[in-house]
Amino acid sequence: MNSKRVWLLTLVAVAVLAAAAVTTWLVLPDRSRSAAGVTGETVKQVLLNGTELTAMLDQPFTTVTGPPSYGGLEAMDDSATPGDCVGVLDVAQRSVYASAPVQSYARETWIDPEPARDGFKPLETRVMFVKEAVVALPTAADARQLFEKFTEQWKHCDGQPVNAADPDTAGSPHLPGTEMHITDVRVTDDVLAASIVLDKSPKAPDTRAIGLQDNCIVGVLIAFTGTENASGSGDPQTSSTDVVRAMMDKVAKLG
Repeated sequence: MNSKRVWLLTLVAVAVLAAAAVTTWLVLPDRSRSAAGVTGETVKQVLLNGTELTAMLDQPFTTVTGPPSYGGLEAMDDSATPGDCVGVLDVAQRSVYASAPVQSYARETWIDPEPARDGFKPLETRVMFVKEAVVALPTAADARQLFEKFTEQWKHCDGQPVNAADPDTAGSPHLPGTEMHITDVRVTDDVLAASIVLDKSPKAPDTRAIGLQDNCIVGVLIAFTGTENASGSGDPQTSSTDVVRAMMDKVAKLG
Protein backbone atom coordinates (compact mmCIF):
# COMPACT_ATOMS: atom_id res chain seq x y z
CA MET A 1 0.00 0.00 0.00
CA ASN A 2 2.81 2.41 0.91
CA SER A 3 4.75 1.61 -2.27
CA LYS A 4 1.63 2.25 -4.35
CA ARG A 5 1.13 5.58 -2.62
CA VAL A 6 4.77 6.54 -3.26
CA TRP A 7 4.36 5.64 -6.94
CA LEU A 8 1.23 7.78 -7.25
CA LEU A 9 2.89 10.74 -5.55
CA THR A 10 5.89 10.43 -7.88
CA LEU A 11 3.61 10.35 -10.93
CA VAL A 12 1.78 13.47 -9.75
CA ALA A 13 5.07 15.28 -9.11
CA VAL A 14 6.34 14.47 -12.61
CA ALA A 15 3.08 15.73 -14.13
CA VAL A 16 3.30 18.98 -12.14
CA LEU A 17 6.91 19.56 -13.20
CA ALA A 18 6.05 18.92 -16.86
CA ALA A 19 3.14 21.36 -16.69
CA ALA A 20 5.35 23.98 -15.06
CA ALA A 21 7.96 23.59 -17.78
CA VAL A 22 5.36 24.07 -20.52
CA THR A 23 3.94 27.12 -18.76
CA THR A 24 7.39 28.67 -18.38
CA TRP A 25 8.10 28.17 -22.09
CA LEU A 26 4.79 29.77 -23.03
CA VAL A 27 5.19 32.85 -20.86
CA LEU A 28 8.73 33.62 -22.00
CA PRO A 29 8.29 34.67 -25.65
CA ASP A 30 11.22 37.08 -25.28
CA ARG A 31 13.57 34.10 -25.30
CA SER A 32 12.33 32.94 -28.69
CA ARG A 33 12.51 36.49 -30.03
CA SER A 34 16.07 36.80 -28.73
CA ALA A 35 17.04 33.67 -30.63
CA ALA A 36 15.67 35.22 -33.84
CA GLY A 37 17.48 38.53 -33.29
CA VAL A 38 16.35 41.81 -34.86
CA THR A 39 13.89 41.27 -37.71
CA GLY A 40 11.51 43.17 -39.97
CA GLU A 41 10.97 46.89 -39.53
CA THR A 42 12.68 46.74 -36.13
CA VAL A 43 15.93 47.33 -38.03
CA LYS A 44 14.89 50.99 -38.42
CA GLN A 45 15.19 51.40 -34.65
CA VAL A 46 18.87 50.44 -34.83
CA LEU A 47 19.73 53.62 -36.76
CA LEU A 48 20.82 56.61 -34.71
CA ASN A 49 18.60 59.67 -35.08
CA GLY A 50 19.69 63.29 -35.46
CA THR A 51 19.47 63.97 -31.74
CA GLU A 52 21.69 60.99 -30.92
CA LEU A 53 24.24 61.95 -33.58
CA THR A 54 24.30 65.53 -32.31
CA ALA A 55 24.99 64.30 -28.79
CA MET A 56 27.87 62.14 -30.03
CA LEU A 57 29.44 64.59 -32.52
CA ASP A 58 28.49 67.91 -30.96
CA GLN A 59 27.00 69.45 -34.10
CA PRO A 60 23.49 69.60 -35.58
CA PHE A 61 22.24 67.25 -38.30
CA THR A 62 19.25 67.03 -40.59
CA THR A 63 18.22 64.04 -42.67
CA VAL A 64 18.44 64.22 -46.45
CA THR A 65 16.54 61.00 -47.09
CA GLY A 66 13.43 61.51 -44.96
CA PRO A 67 12.27 58.28 -43.32
CA PRO A 68 14.91 55.54 -43.48
CA SER A 69 15.14 53.49 -46.66
CA TYR A 70 13.83 50.03 -45.78
CA GLY A 71 13.37 46.64 -47.39
CA GLY A 72 15.31 43.60 -48.45
CA LEU A 73 18.22 43.17 -50.84
CA GLU A 74 16.23 44.76 -53.67
CA ALA A 75 15.89 48.01 -51.69
CA MET A 76 19.62 48.48 -51.18
CA ASP A 77 21.50 51.24 -52.96
CA ASP A 78 23.23 50.06 -56.11
CA SER A 79 24.91 53.28 -57.22
CA ALA A 80 28.55 52.39 -56.55
CA THR A 81 30.68 50.67 -59.17
CA PRO A 82 31.02 47.03 -58.10
CA GLY A 83 34.47 45.94 -57.02
CA ASP A 84 36.38 44.06 -54.36
CA CYS A 85 36.67 47.16 -52.16
CA VAL A 86 33.26 48.77 -52.65
CA GLY A 87 32.24 47.41 -49.23
CA VAL A 88 34.90 49.60 -47.65
CA LEU A 89 33.87 52.69 -49.60
CA ASP A 90 30.14 52.88 -48.84
CA VAL A 91 27.50 51.42 -46.54
CA ALA A 92 25.28 48.49 -47.52
CA GLN A 93 25.74 48.44 -51.28
CA ARG A 94 23.60 45.80 -52.98
CA SER A 95 26.55 44.18 -54.77
CA VAL A 96 28.29 43.63 -51.41
CA TYR A 97 25.34 41.68 -49.98
CA ALA A 98 24.12 40.03 -53.21
CA SER A 99 25.17 36.53 -52.12
CA ALA A 100 23.94 36.90 -48.52
CA PRO A 101 20.52 35.83 -47.14
CA VAL A 102 19.44 39.40 -46.33
CA GLN A 103 16.26 39.49 -44.23
CA SER A 104 15.81 43.23 -43.85
CA TYR A 105 17.75 46.44 -44.21
CA ALA A 106 17.51 50.13 -43.30
CA ARG A 107 19.62 53.12 -44.24
CA GLU A 108 19.63 56.88 -43.62
CA THR A 109 21.87 59.87 -44.40
CA TRP A 110 22.39 62.97 -42.24
CA ILE A 111 24.03 66.27 -43.22
CA ASP A 112 25.03 69.57 -41.70
CA PRO A 113 21.78 71.63 -41.72
CA GLU A 114 23.42 74.95 -42.64
CA PRO A 115 21.95 76.42 -45.85
CA ALA A 116 24.13 76.61 -48.94
CA ARG A 117 26.59 79.46 -48.80
CA ASP A 118 27.69 81.72 -51.65
CA GLY A 119 30.61 80.42 -53.62
CA PHE A 120 32.55 77.47 -52.23
CA LYS A 121 33.03 78.50 -48.63
CA PRO A 122 33.64 75.31 -46.64
CA LEU A 123 31.33 74.13 -43.90
CA GLU A 124 32.22 75.32 -40.43
CA THR A 125 31.59 71.94 -38.81
CA ARG A 126 33.91 68.96 -38.55
CA VAL A 127 31.51 66.47 -40.15
CA MET A 128 30.04 66.95 -43.63
CA PHE A 129 27.64 63.98 -43.56
CA VAL A 130 26.89 60.66 -41.88
CA LYS A 131 25.52 57.61 -43.70
CA GLU A 132 24.37 54.70 -41.55
CA ALA A 133 22.85 51.32 -42.35
CA VAL A 134 21.90 48.04 -40.73
CA VAL A 135 21.50 44.65 -42.41
CA ALA A 136 19.72 41.80 -40.61
CA LEU A 137 20.40 38.19 -41.55
CA PRO A 138 18.45 35.08 -40.49
CA THR A 139 20.82 34.02 -37.72
CA ALA A 140 23.84 35.22 -35.77
CA ALA A 141 25.87 32.47 -37.46
CA ASP A 142 24.97 33.90 -40.88
CA ALA A 143 26.07 37.36 -39.75
CA ARG A 144 29.33 36.03 -38.30
CA GLN A 145 30.16 34.15 -41.50
CA LEU A 146 29.56 37.28 -43.61
CA PHE A 147 31.54 39.48 -41.22
CA GLU A 148 34.52 37.12 -41.45
CA LYS A 149 34.32 37.37 -45.25
CA PHE A 150 34.32 41.17 -44.98
CA THR A 151 37.31 41.02 -42.63
CA GLU A 152 39.43 39.32 -45.29
CA GLN A 153 38.23 41.76 -47.97
CA TRP A 154 39.04 44.82 -45.86
CA LYS A 155 42.53 43.51 -45.07
CA HIS A 156 43.13 43.04 -48.80
CA CYS A 157 41.90 46.59 -49.52
CA ASP A 158 44.27 48.31 -47.08
CA GLY A 159 46.47 50.63 -49.13
CA GLN A 160 44.50 50.16 -52.36
CA PRO A 161 43.76 53.15 -54.64
CA VAL A 162 40.08 53.95 -54.99
CA ASN A 163 39.65 55.61 -58.37
CA ALA A 164 42.82 54.90 -60.28
CA ALA A 165 42.30 53.74 -63.84
CA ASP A 166 41.16 50.14 -64.06
CA PRO A 167 43.85 48.18 -65.95
CA ASP A 168 41.11 45.97 -67.42
CA THR A 169 39.16 48.96 -68.76
CA ALA A 170 41.13 50.93 -71.33
CA GLY A 171 40.55 54.65 -71.20
CA SER A 172 38.49 54.64 -68.00
CA PRO A 173 37.83 58.24 -66.88
CA HIS A 174 40.14 59.65 -64.25
CA LEU A 175 40.46 63.23 -62.99
CA PRO A 176 43.96 64.33 -61.97
CA GLY A 177 44.08 65.44 -58.35
CA THR A 178 41.25 63.14 -57.23
CA GLU A 179 43.42 60.18 -56.30
CA MET A 180 42.17 58.44 -53.15
CA HIS A 181 43.44 55.51 -51.11
CA ILE A 182 41.98 53.16 -48.52
CA THR A 183 44.19 53.24 -45.48
CA ASP A 184 44.41 52.50 -41.76
CA VAL A 185 42.29 49.34 -41.84
CA ARG A 186 41.72 48.19 -38.27
CA VAL A 187 40.33 44.76 -37.41
CA THR A 188 38.88 43.44 -34.16
CA ASP A 189 36.62 40.50 -33.40
CA ASP A 190 33.44 42.53 -33.96
CA VAL A 191 34.39 45.86 -35.60
CA LEU A 192 36.20 46.80 -38.82
CA ALA A 193 37.34 50.38 -39.46
CA ALA A 194 39.15 52.21 -42.26
CA SER A 195 39.76 55.61 -43.81
CA ILE A 196 39.37 56.73 -47.42
CA VAL A 197 41.80 59.59 -47.93
CA LEU A 198 41.97 62.11 -50.77
CA ASP A 199 45.69 62.23 -51.40
CA LYS A 200 45.83 65.99 -51.86
CA SER A 201 43.63 66.66 -48.81
CA PRO A 202 44.42 64.04 -46.14
CA LYS A 203 42.83 66.12 -43.37
CA ALA A 204 39.36 65.58 -44.85
CA PRO A 205 38.93 61.79 -44.96
CA ASP A 206 35.87 59.65 -45.26
CA THR A 207 35.92 57.14 -42.41
CA ARG A 208 34.19 53.79 -42.36
CA ALA A 209 33.28 51.20 -39.78
CA ILE A 210 31.09 48.13 -39.63
CA GLY A 211 30.17 46.10 -36.59
CA LEU A 212 28.78 42.64 -35.86
CA GLN A 213 26.08 42.19 -33.22
CA ASP A 214 23.83 39.14 -32.99
CA ASN A 215 22.20 38.64 -36.43
CA CYS A 216 23.01 42.16 -37.68
CA ILE A 217 25.83 43.93 -39.46
CA VAL A 218 25.73 47.68 -38.88
CA GLY A 219 27.76 50.25 -40.76
CA VAL A 220 28.57 53.94 -40.96
CA LEU A 221 30.37 56.31 -43.31
CA ILE A 222 31.39 59.70 -41.89
CA ALA A 223 32.81 62.36 -44.19
CA PHE A 224 34.95 65.05 -42.59
CA THR A 225 35.33 68.60 -43.88
CA GLY A 226 38.95 69.16 -42.90
CA THR A 227 38.03 72.74 -41.96
CA GLU A 228 40.45 74.34 -39.52
CA ASN A 229 38.96 75.31 -36.14
CA ALA A 230 35.64 73.73 -37.11
CA SER A 231 32.88 73.24 -34.55
CA GLY A 232 31.95 69.79 -33.30
CA SER A 233 33.78 66.94 -31.65
CA GLY A 234 34.01 64.50 -34.58
CA ASP A 235 37.33 62.66 -34.72
CA PRO A 236 38.47 60.75 -37.84
CA GLN A 237 40.22 58.20 -35.62
CA THR A 238 37.30 57.31 -33.36
CA SER A 239 33.90 58.68 -34.43
CA SER A 240 32.96 55.95 -36.92
CA THR A 241 33.69 53.17 -34.45
CA ASP A 242 31.86 55.09 -31.70
CA VAL A 243 28.74 55.38 -33.87
CA VAL A 244 28.92 51.72 -34.88
CA ARG A 245 29.22 50.58 -31.27
CA ALA A 246 26.20 52.70 -30.34
CA MET A 247 24.24 50.94 -33.08
CA MET A 248 25.49 47.56 -31.87
CA ASP A 249 24.21 48.41 -28.38
CA LYS A 250 20.78 49.08 -29.90
CA VAL A 251 20.81 45.71 -31.65
CA ALA A 252 21.61 43.99 -28.36
CA LYS A 253 18.73 45.77 -26.58
CA LEU A 254 16.20 45.24 -29.37
CA GLY A 255 17.06 41.57 -29.76
